Amino acid sequence: MVDQLKRLEFSLRREVEGEADRRATLSGADEVPDGYRRLVEEYYRSLARRGSGPGGI
Repeated sequence: MVDQLKRLEFSLRREVEGEADRRATLSGADEVPDGYRRLVEEYYRSLARRGSGPGGI
């Protein structure tokens, strides 16, 4: 589900930014808008569950 949300967010960003600017950008800020905080926390929890052993990242 997290992957689906990431794809949706990416496609919405591309739609809002338009066709001309399709490159990924980093703001350099650690701040996360409140609306995304829960999703970001769940994303990192899912990474932690995978672990770094065989089959993990």
